[in-house]
Amino acid sequence: EMCIRDRVITLASRAAIRGGILPEAAYSLSDSYIQRIEDSVDIPTVFHLFHSAEYQYAQMVHEHKMEQESRKALSANLYTEKCKSYIFSHLHEKISVQSIARQLRISANYLSEIFHANEGITITAYIQQEKINLTKNLLTYSEYTYSEIASYLGYSSQSHLGKQFKRHTGMTLQQYRNTYGVTYF
Repeated sequence: EMCIRDRVITLASRAAIRGGILPEAAYSLSDSYIQRIEDSVDIPTVFHLFHSAEYQYAQMVHEHKMEQESRKALSANLYTEKCKSYIFSHLHEKISVQSIARQLRISANYLSEIFHANEGITITAYIQQEKINLTKNLLTYSEYTYSEIASYLGYSSQSHLGKQFKRHTGMTLQQYRNTYGVTYF
């Protein structure tokens, strides 16, 4: 009888440890249940305590997993926000995923993975999107020439910016400025 009791509780305890529960917590719960079982006088109470211990260990593992997932998501959100912040403050340069990852001290693959999972878009596509948005603002509210805008945003040429802009908006730089540009300066 003593051997079965110890074995059931020990197996549940080991499973919980494999599930991520700290050994100290698992052993403490194990000791508590073994003591309560030793004090029990009837078989139904012993079986109830076995099931109760198994349930409590399972609950601990579940809560541990949920906490881990929550921490992971929080970390991913933090990296995504830091990545976006880096992009905004470096829009006038050529930006690479590697340079952002280096700045954040994480791998480029991991950064790409979490950014895509959080934003539904690749980092490169996001950078392009933000540069196009800034181009729209500059075309609308400034008198900068197309080549000045291209140079300011780190494009190799006005032609390169023009091709990217047309691909994203369906309009040339001139068409956009003529349609949306503010004419008073």
